[in-house]
Amino acid sequence: MGKPGAPRRIAALLFVILGVVILCGLGVWQVQRLGWKTQLLAHVAALKDAPPVPVGTAFERLKAGQAVDYVRVSAACTGVVGGAHLYTVSDNGPAWRQVALCHLAGAPWPAVLLDLGFEVEAAGSSPVVETVTLAPGTVVTGVLRAGEARPLMAPLPVEGRFHWRDARAIAASLGAPDAAPVFLMLESPRAGPKLTPAPVPVDIPNNHLAYALTWFGLAAALAGVYTASRFRAGRKA
Repeated sequence: MGKPGAPRRIAALLFVILGVVILCGLGVWQVQRLGWKTQLLAHVAALKDAPPVPVGTAFERLKAGQAVDYVRVSAACTGVVGGAHLYTVSDNGPAWRQVALCHLAGAPWPAVLLDLGFEVEAAGSSPVVETVTLAPGTVVTGVLRAGEARPLMAPLPVEGRFHWRDARAIAASLGAPDAAPVFLMLESPRAGPKLTPAPVPVDIPNNHLAYALTWFGLAAALAGVYTASRFRAGRKA
């Protein structure tokens, strides 16, 4: 016959092994995220002070399958149509980014979504309908950003208000389903007195090393607690 309590000890051991594997897996994932974020920050830093390239040049790269995220470009908007708002959180709290459509001439795409900047508002309030002061032919400078997938639990769009950078849906809401699949985050000129251009986050955090150490530490703690409990049980036996 087996020793009393043997099934319970085996179950506890399996639970600890599974827990350690899961926690170490999360630690490895955060190490991988650390490498990705480090490369991203280096990429952003390299492009931060780079001179703008014509938007058509950047779009040719995009059509060729090259990444254009954070590339600084200049574009002459033959016309600007506003109307969409993108919810975000700024340093001052909840805010809305006003998104317009910049029509282009001679570019691989006939238009691009132009993120005009923040409208800081109280939580739950409606976005401000700011009058855009960009005249036809205005040359704008900004940073290209890719769209993003819908975050978990993000509200669906309602009356031109969006909660994630869905380039296709926002372009369609502005009457340009064939617009470029990216956003042009305006740097200059300012599009209106109530709009604050914010093309790139000022401080992109990189906390993945701390997260990785936390997960590895929890794995070590779990293994240590189990080992100590078995040691005490052995001494009592």
